[in-house]
Amino acid sequence: MKEANTKLLLSLIAMFLFGGVSGALLEGYSRPFLFSPPPPDQMEESLMSFLGRRLHLLPGQQETIHPIVSDFVHRTESLRLQSLRQFRDLSDETDNRISEVLTPDQKGDWAKLRKERDEDLQTRGGMPGQPPSRLPSAP
Repeated sequence: MKEANTKLLLSLIAMFLFGGVSGALLEGYSRPFLFSPPPPDQMEESLMSFLGRRLHLLPGQQETIHPIVSDFVHRTESLRLQSLRQFRDLSDETDNRISEVLTPDQKGDWAKLRKERDEDLQTRGGMPGQPPSRLPSAP
């Protein structure tokens, strides 16, 4: 009986550890997919498909609604990019204000900390394929 309880306990511990390790690994891989918006063309297609199914749109209605949805998607993307640029500007301004208060040694540490933050932002939700400090220009 004692041997069976020990095996059960070890099996549960092994499952718990395996779950924790696999969850941690998958979280890093899946985060960009879970927290990044879909590309505009995919969003447009998905929204049109959704509206078509839910509203039982006729072909003529789809033709009329498609430019409206397209305009919405492109304006939404523009707002998202504008917001990211504004966030970066505010972040840079704040970083500069903090830097003005620091000693030369602290400024070196501050630069390293900012680099780590930017790298983390890049890998955990920054703009794919672009360094956070290089946001696209306004469309």
